[in-house]
Amino acid sequence: MKKLMLAVAILVSVSALNAQKFGASPEDSLECIKNLSLYQDYYRQKQYDESLTYWRNVYKYCPKVSKGIYIKGVKLYEKKIKKTKDDKALKELLIDTLMLVYDARVEHFGERGLVLGRKAADMVQHRPAEVEAAYKMFEESLQLQGNDMEAGALVYMYQTRYKMFKKELCTKDDLIDLYPRLKAIADYNVKNSKREKTKENYKKTGNNLLEFFKQVADCADLVKAFTPKYEKDPENIEQLKEILSLLNTKECDDVDFYITVAKKLQEKEPSAVAAWSIANWYVKKKDCSTAIPFYEEAFKLADNMEEKEEIAPFKVKAILRAGLCQLSAGQYSSAKQKALKALAIEPNSGDAFMMLGDAYLGGANTWGENACEKGAGYWAAVDKYQIAVSKDPSLRESANNKISKAKSRYPEKSECFFIGKNEGDEIKVGSWINETTKVRF
Repeated sequence: MKKLMLAVAILVSVSALNAQKFGASPEDSLECIKNLSLYQDYYRQKQYDESLTYWRNVYKYCPKVSKGIYIKGVKLYEKKIKKTKDDKALKELLIDTLMLVYDARVEHFGERGLVLGRKAADMVQHRPAEVEAAYKMFEESLQLQGNDMEAGALVYMYQTRYKMFKKELCTKDDLIDLYPRLKAIADYNVKNSKREKTKENYKKTGNNLLEFFKQVADCADLVKAFTPKYEKDPENIEQLKEILSLLNTKECDDVDFYITVAKKLQEKEPSAVAAWSIANWYVKKKDCSTAIPFYEEAFKLADNMEEKEEIAPFKVKAILRAGLCQLSAGQYSSAKQKALKALAIEPNSGDAFMMLGDAYLGGANTWGENACEKGAGYWAAVDKYQIAVSKDPSLRESANNKISKAKSRYPEKSECFFIGKNEGDEIKVGSWINETTKVRF
């Protein structure tokens, strides 16, 4: 009662303009403040049915009182709809009212683009048959909001388009074209949002969109959809980036269209991603030697990447890919140099230590004047495999297999005894290996 009396006192002192906010007449204003207090109290106590009763009165007497009544009104009707399972007629009436709450918010407080995104999401959930109407709302929301479109609305928009495709209300090309538009908004907000929670929401949205997209199109679909666009405007750098990104998303790095786009982009605007893409294509075509310089170029160009936190992992990945190609070609010394470059960036890279082990395993017998020395590289290889496992336990099975192979090539005790080397002694492995290890049998 005290709270109500205080509210009345405040009401008496407000200006005519402010009074309009609380109702069209003094009587309405009294009803507004009384019901506003009661609806909020019950809402805080999670007595939502009681809260909704007084909320309706607030809406009746003072629909302009605050934007908050519409935000909470949506939540109240959502809870009421969820509880109403058996009475289908009542449920439909409640859904109609929920849609009207969104409309009233736009009428009194604007923000049409934002509100339409939320309204469409609720419509497609509660009335899945009305996908076309919901999608029209999403389209308008996207046009109005642009990069400000909410994370949840982006996902629901793509899901809605997917449902339309399943009902043959749109084509697969429509779905393919929509993905990069929505993904670009998610990526923009991950990069530019100030709040970590917002960034995380858009990052999750981007991942969800990607998973949906993977279900939609295969490589043949992408080639079919984007070849005409490329041929119409082959110099369009932004389009080239978009096409290459989509092809990478679906791992379409073995189709001829892929190398056409990647090379054109590298010609127009050299980048780490384009060089990486070209290298991957050559690897898929079993031409690893041609891939190596492109991986090396990707390594160098990575310093220009916009996402600074991605530079180091990308450089490690690119230089190790070059090293793998060199291993396959028996270029063990060069592969070692690639692994050392990776370790200079990421000292705890288990993969880089595995590559060192592989280089020593493959090239052990390139150094030494006797059987013991020619086998010493295998001891050095095992050292690196053991470090790799300590850095990355997931490599254990692979490392153990390679350790077994190395052990099978250890020199005989007698071969080392002949040059004065016994179990546990240190031995310097020379030439390009250049490691100190311990004798073991």
